[in-house]
Amino acid sequence: IGTCSFELTVTTVLGTTDRPVNLSSIVVYPNPAKDYFNISNPNQIGLEKAVIYDLNGRLIQNIDLTEMGSEKTIDVSSLPSATYVVRIIGSQGETVKQLIKE
Repeated sequence: IGTCSFELTVTTVLGTTDRPVNLSSIVVYPNPAKDYFNISNPNQIGLEKAVIYDLNGRLIQNIDLTEMGSEKTIDVSSLPSATYVVRIIGSQGETVKQLIKE
């Protein structure tokens, strides 16, 4: 026979009105891109930044998205033709998109 005691603390209670943020609504277009591409945020999710990497994982560009609203145009005219990874980071999570630069 043994006894055990423990303390349980609940710090947050989720209600039925709490909805997870769906970052899949964020779209990168046109893809393939020539001189620019757009990040479309139709649900105006709170975004912080986008980071462009090449396929070797090297950091290419940081983009501030804090004041973007529903859409932001990014100039990539100076980048060589290649495939890139665009990591879009928000306060509620992140999503990764592939971008082809012609």
